[in-house]
Amino acid sequence: MTTGKQLAIQVPNEPLAAIDAFFRQQGVEEWSIKSKPDHKTILARTKDGNAVRYSVYMSKGFRESTSSSCDGLPPARRKAEAKRLSKKGLTQTEIAECLGCSQKTVSNDLR
Repeated sequence: MTTGKQLAIQVPNEPLAAIDAFFRQQGVEEWSIKSKPDHKTILARTKDGNAVRYSVYMSKGFRESTSSSCDGLPPARRKAEAKRLSKKGLTQTEIAECLGCSQKTVSNDLR
């Protein structure tokens, strides 16, 4: 019987704790970071229910950054905004990140 080796991955707590403390000072209750080789995105939600998104794309000397925030919208306004963003060519996942809701919610809103 063969067993696989377990890799011990250590993530330093101090940088994450510092980032978390900074966000909490800004009124952010939850946040996450998505990272691809040339694209980094920070998603956050404030105590007020607002969604915040900051994205940086870098490739071969080109750098583009965008930021957006969205108040917690009532369902009718969220549906209208989802439809508007869909017409602009955003994917359901991108719309969900902008509006601070799930992709499934966006899917339902676009029906």
